[in-house]
Amino acid sequence: MTTAFDPIDLAGLPLANRIAMAPMTRSRAYGDGGSPTEAMAEYYAQRAGAGLIITEGTQPSLVGQGYPDTPGLHSDAQVEGWRRVTDAVHAAGGKIFAQIMHTGRIGHPVLLPDGLHPVAPSPVRAAGQVFTGQGMADFVTPRELTDAEIEATIADFATAARNAVDAGFDGIELHGANGYLIHQFLSTNTNLRTDAWGGSVDKRVRFAVEVARATADAIGANRVGLRVSPGNPYNDIAEADPHDTYPALVDAIEPLGLAYLHVVESDRDLTLRLRKQFSGTFILNPHTAPRPTGVSEVDLVAEGVTDVVSFGSLFLANPDLPARLAAGGPFNTPTPPPSTAATTGATPTTRRCPRKPGTTRPRFLPGSGASSRSRPGPAAALGGHGLVAEFADHVAHQAAGQVEHLLDEPGLLGAGGRLRLDRHRLLRLRGLGRFGGLRGLAGLGRGRGLGGFGGLRRGAAGTGRGSGAAAGVCTGRSPSTSRGGRSVGEPAGRGASGVAPPE
Repeated sequence: MTTAFDPIDLAGLPLANRIAMAPMTRSRAYGDGGSPTEAMAEYYAQRAGAGLIITEGTQPSLVGQGYPDTPGLHSDAQVEGWRRVTDAVHAAGGKIFAQIMHTGRIGHPVLLPDGLHPVAPSPVRAAGQVFTGQGMADFVTPRELTDAEIEATIADFATAARNAVDAGFDGIELHGANGYLIHQFLSTNTNLRTDAWGGSVDKRVRFAVEVARATADAIGANRVGLRVSPGNPYNDIAEADPHDTYPALVDAIEPLGLAYLHVVESDRDLTLRLRKQFSGTFILNPHTAPRPTGVSEVDLVAEGVTDVVSFGSLFLANPDLPARLAAGGPFNTPTPPPSTAATTGATPTTRRCPRKPGTTRPRFLPGSGASSRSRPGPAAALGGHGLVAEFADHVAHQAAGQVEHLLDEPGLLGAGGRLRLDRHRLLRLRGLGRFGGLRGLAGLGRGRGLGGFGGLRRGAAGTGRGSGAAAGVCTGRSPSTSRGGRSVGEPAGRGASGVAPPE
């Protein structure tokens, strides 16, 4: 009987086990022009025990970026930064694929260089908001891609794939899930085109197929995987016919000989149908909401449901996850969303933020304290759905990251740690507090030094008493460090919770 702990040949690439680390957007690419940092290299190397690591979403072009501080694969500096990551993972015995993610309509002009605007198959604005450096902003109506621009975008994916190989990656995963550009072409509510790229099922799957073909031609099909999330409503997606669309997509990519198909599950019957159709390696991010994918899911390999199981948030709290799964535990528990900390009795954890290069400021940011009991977190405000809670938690972490950036600005801190706040900075901090659930920031305005953040403490002991609802965002040492080594402090993040992590 084959188990999740047995090796597998991934289109010629030997994997030590059948446990994959799912891609999880982190917004920590503080290097030159969105390039990876040494902290990112350490983070991924710590998790090299996974049979396969799939990185956070990485944009193939400038216009493909949808969130602050996400890494790219379209410049020399980014390739060099990623090479440090892949070298570290390979030195630790791991295998790593880069996920290439073009966010399409999910984003905002303020996140892009001057003159660029989010693009999509059709000019259909997504409901909801995106986090920016100035707080939350409504999604904008995207610009419809022309036929020539579609071809250029496909070429961008191929170039990014070549850059990934140059950076030392073992392969790439195309992000066709969770409401981003490839998914937007697949979906009936975001692709309203009547030309060769939209309308019928065959035309809606064409973009995904052509991107897969171009990247396979660029680096070899054995180095290309595709991730999909049939029927996933995240990012305002509404698919009328997933049981028609995805079998048609798999039929179309089957002749390409891709390394794997990675399915974010919503329907087990459809999962099994796609598994039967696809002849390559099948990776499953199983539906387990509202809990994270856990130890019981390793049995899916033995049951024949999948070849490989991907884990998300549990990998954040347990860098040595495969060893712990094999032993049946113990497991560090991922930090719960802000809305659940008060009701579950969970002890909020604190984590050390990675230092942005060139800074010497103490990294004391709002964590989670008693105030999270008196004021519901952003997840509670948005509702109880597990996916919504994960999104709200992500907003809190994004807000904390942007606070880091603002505090790093020259001249912000004066003598004795007093804040020098002009109106622009004050509004930015208040906005970050309001939308990120960081309570101390939302009421900022009296300039009482770092203590004016309502729990943002500067102390010789190097600990911070957080007051925001962003449970476990940053500061101090996490009690969830692995026995296998110190874990680089990370937010609870968005991972393979079984519904659809927004990455």
